[in-house]
Amino acid sequence: MFEGFSGAIVSAFGDPGLESLRDALDIPVLGIAEQGMARATRNHGRFSVVTTTPDLVHSIRSRAESYGFGAQLASVRLTEGELHETMADPELLLTRLRKAIARAIEEDKAEAIVIGGGPLARAASVLANEVTVPLIEPVPAAVLGLAAVLGYEPTI
Repeated sequence: MFEGFSGAIVSAFGDPGLESLRDALDIPVLGIAEQGMARATRNHGRFSVVTTTPDLVHSIRSRAESYGFGAQLASVRLTEGELHETMADPELLLTRLRKAIARAIEEDKAEAIVIGGGPLARAASVLANEVTVPLIEPVPAAVLGLAAVLGYEPTI
């Protein structure tokens, strides 16, 4: 089924099916939540996950625990307002993410921020230059993680 592939990435932030895929495939399989959290804890202490999706909060906390990052998870912060409204307006998304990130840093003492979702990548790249702590985008973190597992040296 995956003949010719060297690895796979589960690109949904809750890493659904990660364990099943690892059991079924004989190639490395990484998740974007797993790798975002791993990158956040690599050189930093506490981290927060900032997302727009209330349904992910329990899953994010559970995943952090199962990956061994529970003690470093400072918080899971959600953007304010209705999800549909937030995602429909790129400027509103940026504004609401900024507020959630600021609260995670100021109130929860987060030393790194993991953006909780691949669809937030464009906003994350804008905000990365504004945030006072490292901001981790989970998809690039997973790509770098897979490259490392496969023995490649990233050129970026």
